[in-house]
Amino acid sequence: MPGKPTQTHLLLGAAAAGLTHAGFSLYWALGGRWLLPTVGQWAVNGAREAPVAAGLLLVAVAAVKCAVVIIPLVGPLPRPGLWRAFAWLAAVVLTGYGALNTIVAWLVLGGAVRPEGGFDRQAMIGHAYLWDPLFLVWGILLGAGLFIGGRDRRNRAAEPIGEVALRPVDDSDLDALFEQMRDPESVRMAAFVARNPDDRPAFDAHMAKIRASPEVTIRAVTVDGRLAGTVGSFAVDGETEVTYWIDRSCWGRGIAGRALALLLESVRVRPLFARAATDNMRSLRVLQRAGFAIIGTEVAFAAARNAEIEETILRLDGSSGRPPAPDAGHEA
Repeated sequence: MPGKPTQTHLLLGAAAAGLTHAGFSLYWALGGRWLLPTVGQWAVNGAREAPVAAGLLLVAVAAVKCAVVIIPLVGPLPRPGLWRAFAWLAAVVLTGYGALNTIVAWLVLGGAVRPEGGFDRQAMIGHAYLWDPLFLVWGILLGAGLFIGGRDRRNRAAEPIGEVALRPVDDSDLDALFEQMRDPESVRMAAFVARNPDDRPAFDAHMAKIRASPEVTIRAVTVDGRLAGTVGSFAVDGETEVTYWIDRSCWGRGIAGRALALLLESVRVRPLFARAATDNMRSLRVLQRAGFAIIGTEVAFAAARNAEIEETILRLDGSSGRPPAPDAGHEA
């Protein structure tokens, strides 16, 4: 039997409906006319009488539709609650607008509603069977994806953390760590990663180098004995930085915060430094809850984004960090 739809499946379905709508808006903006009469005679007249103004308006409409498609699909953004609220608002509007207009079009075509002055039958068919049902499907799939995503986050947060422990990295860990460190969503969020996370020989060479270096402390993070990621520290330009990578399946359970606290108990060097992409808000919260304070930012090239982005620099003074909060977030 097929499995239940996941958040990703639903959001991709919503994206397909949204991109279809956006694609036609852009097509009409560029001068195309196929199916434009199914929108309404007003659209045909507008495109004929004021093509430039109509084209600019349609480009703006296509841009808004693409934003509604893209935002739910991308990884963690600054102020995630705000973006989730925007996505939920879009889902409600799309569903309500699509349902209302589809029903009205059906009633008009069926003769139950008779508009004064008659109606454009071709446009009404387009709204009854194409454009507004597509809005409806888009909204329903988007809302379902957001609902499942929220439910999954709540379920992860409610799961007991289990016993988080650190141990040396073994050769038997490397296969799992390689898979964790090339997970596309984790890579995008971490941003500052290897140029090609899928390059296994490069990964093995890097792990061999850091495991043998006296200036690097690298530990496997386990939860009830199961490998969940790595945490470590390394010296660079006379300063010691901390780093960690937690398997995406373990996000949202406070594991990163607990692993970092355990590392800080054994790495006594102070001050300690840490860096994270400025838009990686959850990682920044993990570090700040451990006692790190933001001391500045800089712009650097992030291989995972293939662009220069802002990176936040943090510093920990004192003898140790604070105990981790129960909801310490997640980090790639």
